Amino acid sequence: MFPRDATFREQVEKFRLVWHCEDCVCFDPESERCAHGFPLAKHRAATDHDPKAPVAFCKEHEIA
Repeated sequence: MFPRDATFREQVEKFRLVWHCEDCVCFDPESERCAHGFPLAKHRAATDHDPKAPVAFCKEHEIA
């Protein structure tokens, strides 16, 4: 795990990192479900405000 500090935020911008469900083509915003049935709780954009929350990259993003 790594902190969501200023360095992390800079790298998010620089490398265009994405990990939120809302960024993924497998996420259906109407049903708020993942097409693969992956759990969403740690991956939603709404959790990104908590600096102590771990960053959890989705398996689908690792595959793509």
